[in-house]
Formats: sequence, C-alpha cells, structure tokens
Amino acid sequence: MDTGTPQPPEGTLNDEDSTIIDFLYDGLTQKAIGRRLGIRDRTVRRRLEDLKSKLGADNSLQIPLKARDRGVWKPRDELVVHRSGRGAPTGLRGQGRLGLPAVGARLSTVLAVGI
Repeated sequence: MDTGTPQPPEGTLNDEDSTIIDFLYDGLTQKAIGRRLGIRDRTVRRRLEDLKSKLGADNSLQIPLKARDRGVWKPRDELVVHRSGRGAPTGLRGQGRLGLPAVGARLSTVLAVGI
C-alpha cells in the first residue's frame, strides 16, 4: 500500500530513531527519553524493541554500538573535553554528580576503544 510518503531505504534510521540513540548514548533512561521526546514510556519501549530488532541488538546498550558499526548512526562526539576560558580542561562530557562518569561516558569510552 502506497501512502504517498517516501520511505527511507532499508537499514537507515529516521530522525527520531537517531535522537533516541543519541539519548541512549548519553545515558538517559527510558523514562527520561520519553520526557524529552514528549512520548509515553510504552512508546519508548516499543521504539527500543524496534531498534533492537532492526539492528540485531540484544539489549538497549548495544543499540548505539550496532548502529555505529553498521554505519547508520554516528556519535555527535565520542569524547569531548570542556575547557574553561583559559583553555584548561574542566571536565569530560558525561560526568554525573560528584564527578562520577554517567552511563553515556562509559559507553563513549567503549565506542572510542571499539570493544
């Protein structure tokens, strides 16, 4: 059935899929992703299941890895050192409270290392 709307080629991601993967990469929970996108938790779970199926991922943490490996998604920045006005490093992207790395920071390390 033709809806008149062009469909993306097989194996590509739409903008919302890429945004969800960005949020997973940044360490956001399903609930936080839903709040950011203005959609229900159930919808986020369904979208994650669709992404896992499309990419062959076993769990949500594998989604960014599989998408990157297939060349359908690229991290915005694998590791960014934020600098103060004087050029001195002030911290790493993904640091949570108390300076501990957030999930996204750990995932970015895995992506950078290529495990």
